[in-house]
Amino acid sequence: MAVEVAVRCLGADAASLSRFDRAEGITRVLRNHGDLAPWEEPRPLHETYRIDGWRNLVTVLLQGRSWTGTLDDPDLPGPDRDLLVSLDKYAALSSPVFVGGQVWGELYVTRRAGRPPFEELDLMVAQTLMGLVGAALRHLQDRAVLHELAYRDRLTGLGNRRAVDDRLERVFARDPLAAPVGLLVGDVNGLKEVNDEQGHAEGDRLLREVARVLTAEVARHPGGLAARIGGDEFSVVLEGVDDEQMQEVTKRLTAEVEALAVGDGLSCGFAVAEQRPGGAPSPAAAGRALLRLADAMQYRSKRQSRATRNGRVADGLGTLARHQIGAADRAAGRELAGRVLTAVQAADGDTEERLAALAASVAQGLGAASWWLSDSDGRDLVIRRGEYLRQGDLGTGTMPVAAGDRYPLADYPASAAVLRGGVFFATLEDGHSTERAFLAANGYVSMLAAGTTRNGVGWLVEIMGDAVTQPLAPHEGLLLALVELAANGAPGGR
Repeated sequence: MAVEVAVRCLGADAASLSRFDRAEGITRVLRNHGDLAPWEEPRPLHETYRIDGWRNLVTVLLQGRSWTGTLDDPDLPGPDRDLLVSLDKYAALSSPVFVGGQVWGELYVTRRAGRPPFEELDLMVAQTLMGLVGAALRHLQDRAVLHELAYRDRLTGLGNRRAVDDRLERVFARDPLAAPVGLLVGDVNGLKEVNDEQGHAEGDRLLREVARVLTAEVARHPGGLAARIGGDEFSVVLEGVDDEQMQEVTKRLTAEVEALAVGDGLSCGFAVAEQRPGGAPSPAAAGRALLRLADAMQYRSKRQSRATRNGRVADGLGTLARHQIGAADRAAGRELAGRVLTAVQAADGDTEERLAALAASVAQGLGAASWWLSDSDGRDLVIRRGEYLRQGDLGTGTMPVAAGDRYPLADYPASAAVLRGGVFFATLEDGHSTERAFLAANGYVSMLAAGTTRNGVGWLVEIMGDAVTQPLAPHEGLLLALVELAANGAPGGR
């Protein structure tokens, strides 16, 4: 009805009504009416336009301003000129449709050659007509609208957390993945200060401005999704990208948000997966694991930003923190060593029994979430013993680990590297990507592992930490020494 009325009221030859999808940076044509080109359909299913590269679409959809143009206009952008030619039309007028104070979509009307161009009066008529259309749309409460609201953030028009979860689940339902998937998570810095000092209306405006920046970015990437997943937290899902491309996306977004008149920039982190992270057992668990990895990198970025502002060196924060071992850590280490040696001396004589006793004692002493003992045949790690002391942070989403499970050493290079004697510490933020993915898939935040070789067999002790586990990093050297002692027979043991 709206396009038919537009053709009559504006003296146009054809009209189109499109819906703006902020989450994907595209506009979808809902109806075409009038003198249509051979390729146009009255109710198209797949006619979409990505706003990236369309200057006038940005004017209408992101800035909320109307425009007119003709083929005679030397300043008419190339994409608009090409579209008019493909439609066999001479003049165009485009006007935004507002619903609830935000751009809902676009009215696009055209005239054939030989007819006059659209004038200022036509713009006023179009804006009035679209105001009526917007008012009618606002009062629609049918099932389609209610369903959409379940996947949309009402303030910004972007997707919401449910939309991100649903997209990631669909991506990881394909095994193997059709293409790598990247997830960026960003926090708006300074939102609380804006709310406190300038009012929540200004804070809401800041969030909508950040959403506009994200919409423009996802328009560069077919199939991209932008979402607001928390109060000041946004995310972007992109397919077919690698680490370098995600780094470029991060740089553009942080620069754009930094340039906004209010707020204090955007702290971003991202993760890229070429397969289900850490071998997550389901598409939903894989999506949660990728989100945990991106979230961890976002927190690292925020921490580094704070350190830089405070005059500290930002690079290597994780490493600096790990080596700042205080008196309390040393005292805890001495107590832990005594406890472990007692447990190892009480164990039966073979290597597996002693190492299992060591792992259990260390895990209990540090309040770890679980411990695992594996050996290696040179190709795989094979779980021999282990215990869940607490379920991981993901609850039912964690992967069951059991005796006999095998993990290819090629997939876990940090583990393979210490089997002949060594130790490593990993977190969701630091460490080899496969080790971090394993932590994310299982709901852990850190792991401490030490290895040794005894009679040609490689052994690996792993201690898994969650949010309530005592710091593991201060005990790297101690764990390595205890593993060597246990493998070779603890002093005073049987």
